[in-house]
Parts: sequence; structure tokens; C-alpha cells
Amino acid sequence: MNKMSKRIKFILLILLVLFISVSCDQVTKQMARDSLKGEGRIPVLGNFLVFDYAENNGAFLGMASGLKQPWRFVLLTMMPLILLLFIPVYILHQVEQVTLFQVFALALIVGGGIGNMIDRVLHNGWVSDFMIFGIGPLRTGIVNIADICITFGAIALLLNEVWAGILKRRRSRQAAS
Repeated sequence: MNKMSKRIKFILLILLVLFISVSCDQVTKQMARDSLKGEGRIPVLGNFLVFDYAENNGAFLGMASGLKQPWRFVLLTMMPLILLLFIPVYILHQVEQVTLFQVFALALIVGGGIGNMIDRVLHNGWVSDFMIFGIGPLRTGIVNIADICITFGAIALLLNEVWAGILKRRRSRQAAS
């Protein structure tokens, strides 16, 4: 496959993942604002999934919520915006070095970032969160679809690197024998 057709394939995948992730995030956040606000905790799948609406003015799980302006704006708006613009540019410039799986994972991260960025811009710096996952005493913080996209994208990239390392070691052992 030539570089241009690979680039077009990556652009289409990025656009598809962005559309699906941002749409799902924004629709579910609006549903949560409309129907969960002020309702308290609502068990959905036993105790595995619980809805509990919260507004978060920090980063993931409320980190950096105590920052004062202008640091909050720089850390929670400007830096993510630069990163969200950088990732697609990086993908399209490194088209020969990245795989379709890596593009998918990076697009999930960007889609989640865009979803939370939309909230920050439209809701005066606040992001709507509404889901808690857990088994027994092990629970997540309150998250949203954008957070899940970012987390799954990051985990996928990490697992991809681990798997690539395993394959590389296996090939070196085979070449040495």
C-alpha cells in the first residue's frame, strides 16, 4: 500500500473514531445532565455500574481541581488542545511508522480529549461525569465516556508496546539459535 492510500485510510479511521467517540460522549453527558442531576446514586448493573452525576472542574478524577487561574486554563485547556492538535499531525507525518491499531488507539485518546474539551468550553470549565464502575470494594472514580476512551486508548498503546517488545525478543532469540 502506498503512502497516500495509507494516509487516506488513517484519516478515515481517525474521523470515524472521532465521530463515534465524541458523539457518544456528548449524547450521554447531555442525558446525564437532563436525568441524573440531583438524583443521587443509581445502581444500573447491580453494583458493577452505578450512575452518580458530578461536575468536575479538574482533570481526570478531579486532579488539579484546586488550581487557580491562569494555571487552570493553561493546564486543563491550552495543553490538552495542543496535544489534541499534535496527535493527528504526528500520525499523518509518521504514516510509515504507525500501525492501524496505533492510529485507532491514538484516535480514541483524541476523541475523548475533544469530548471533555467541548464540555470545558460550553460549561465554563466544568466536565460532566456520571459513571462509577467496580467490583466489591474496588471502585473507579466518577467518569464519563470521554475518560473511558482516553483510558482504553492509553491502555491499548501500552499493550501494543509490550506485545511489540515480546515479539522483538522472540525474534532475536530465534535469530540467535
